[in-house]
Order: sequence, then structure tokens, then C-alpha cells
Amino acid sequence: EDETRCTFIGDGPPVVFMTWDGTLSQAHYLEKRRQASTSVLILVEHDHLDRYRCLGIPTRRLLFAVNDRLFRDYGLEKTVDVSFNSRLRHRPDRAVLDAFLHEFCAAAGLKYGGGFIDHLGAYAQALNQSKIVINLSKSPYNRNFRFFDVMASRACLLSSPLPYVEGDPADSSTHWRTYETPAQLAGQIMNLLSHDRWQEITDAGHDLMKQYTWAIRAAELRQIIREELGL
Repeated sequence: EDETRCTFIGDGPPVVFMTWDGTLSQAHYLEKRRQASTSVLILVEHDHLDRYRCLGIPTRRLLFAVNDRLFRDYGLEKTVDVSFNSRLRHRPDRAVLDAFLHEFCAAAGLKYGGGFIDHLGAYAQALNQSKIVINLSKSPYNRNFRFFDVMASRACLLSSPLPYVEGDPADSSTHWRTYETPAQLAGQIMNLLSHDRWQEITDAGHDLMKQYTWAIRAAELRQIIREELGL
């Protein structure tokens, strides 16, 4: 079933293929490339364009668009110092990080919000109520949705390493902060909370996300299709 779900047979409208998680693993990439080979135009969110241009199909960059109807500033009071809420179950690495943050925040006298949240609305509200939101990527080569959703929700993003994406203003460290080790994570949290330094990062990230709306991406998509396909 998985091998045939994106195979297109017969005549019909031209198919535009978009990929954003082909960097999760080599298997992800090979499957995305196989699916893309049946299209007339390939759109890539953060992977290297040459990895799809090798197919001989027009390939263009189209950056991420935040669901700005859901992930936005609700004007809620920031009642949580640090949060690490997950919408994924059964991730041992997330459980380890959650335990570390719970212990660290308790020792430092900080209010921590963690655990699984199944409902998107509750998840968006949790982001809004947090000063600092921790992001843990599955891979340093793959960006996840949380990377953008946190900034759009006017929270300070503190993330594990993520890939550089050419031409994407979100790669600027003025909009978010990174950590690699638990010691760095703890140090960054305390530094950001000191004198409310998190607020400056939060405001910069939220302002940046005005460039990542559905309306902006829709206009760019129309332009790309017009330029590449003449439609």
C-alpha cells in the first residue's frame, strides 16, 4: 500500500509534489524522490534542491507556512516558565528530556509544563502560556513544525540543532536559541529568564513569522506555477 499511494496513472491535471521531511532518513529521501519523479514540478521546503533536481524536473524552494489561524498570539498571560509538551507518544528521547526538565525546573523554582497533549487547540494554548518552549528535533537535518509554531505563538524557542536552509530568514539566531547538551540547555534557560531576555527573542521570532503565513505562501505558489508551468 505504501509503495503505491503516490503513483499517478493516466491523463489528468499536472501534479505538483512538495516535500519537507525527506531529510529524516535516507529511506525517507528515497521514497520522497520516487514519489516526486511522477510530478511536473517539485517544491522543497528545507532539503537541498540538488537532491531533487537530479530527476530533471523543475525544482523550486517553497518555505513553510504556519497555520496562522491556530498558531498565533492569543494574548494569554505567560504563566509557565518552561514547557516541553509533546504531540507524539513513545519517543524515549522525549521522555528523557521531559524528566530532565521536570527535575531541573523543580530545583530552580521554575514552573514547568510537560506531557502529552492530544488536542491541537490545547497545544496551541500551552505554547501561548509559555515563556520558553523547548524543541527536540528527530534529526539535526530535519526541521519540524514546532520550530515555526512556537515563534508564531509568541513564545521563546529553544531548540536542539536544526539544518541551515539557504535563503530562509528563519535561520537567523536572533529569532531563537539553540542547545546541544543538558548543561547548555539549563544554562540557556537561566540566561533567557534572567532580566526577561526571553522577551526580546520572543518578539523577534513572532515578528518574523509574519513572513510565513498561508496568504504569503499561496501568492508565491501561484507565481511559481505561473513561471514553471505557464498556468
